[in-house]
Amino acid sequence: MGLPPGAALPSFAAPLPAEAPPVLPAIDPELAAVFLAEAADILDAADVTLSRWRQDRHSAELLNDLRREMHTLKGSSRMAGFTQIGDLAHATESLLDACASGKSEPTDALADGMQRALDHFSTMLTEVEANRTPAPAAELIHDLADLLEHGAPVPAPAPAAATAAAATTAKPAS
Repeated sequence: MGLPPGAALPSFAAPLPAEAPPVLPAIDPELAAVFLAEAADILDAADVTLSRWRQDRHSAELLNDLRREMHTLKGSSRMAGFTQIGDLAHATESLLDACASGKSEPTDALADGMQRALDHFSTMLTEVEANRTPAPAAELIHDLADLLEHGAPVPAPAPAAATAAAATTAKPAS
C-alpha cells in the first residue's frame, strides 16, 4: 500500500534534523541569569581591555586586568555548571599567565588568539541564553595551546571538500 503519486508524506514520517543542539541540564534559572549578566559584563570589560592592551602590550596593569577577567569568568562559569565556558576561560587565562611570566611574548598572534576566544565566548553565551548547552571549544583550546607552545597559531586544516574544490578550479600558471 503506497502513497498516490504526488501525495505528501504524513508529518510523523518527516525526516528528523541531523542533530538537535543539546538542551541545558537542569540548572537553577536564577543562577544562570546571574551568570549570564556577570559573564556579559566580564566580556565587555575584556574586549575594552584587550583593545587597550593591543596598543600597549607591555602594560602589566592591562595584562593583569585581562588575567583577572578570565580567572573570574573561569570560576563563575564552572560554579554555574558551564564547564565548556570554564575550559576555554582556563586556556585563555593560561596563555595570559605565560605572557605575564615572560614565557610567552605579547605578540599580534597572542592578541588575535585572545580576540578569537572573546568572540567564541559570546557565541557560547548566546547558546546558554537560548537554553542550549554550548559545544566544547576543543579546536580553539587546541589552537591556544599551540600558540602557547609555539608562539604562533597553527592554521586550522582546510575542510577536505574545500581543498578538493580549490584543486579542481585552480588554473595552471602560464
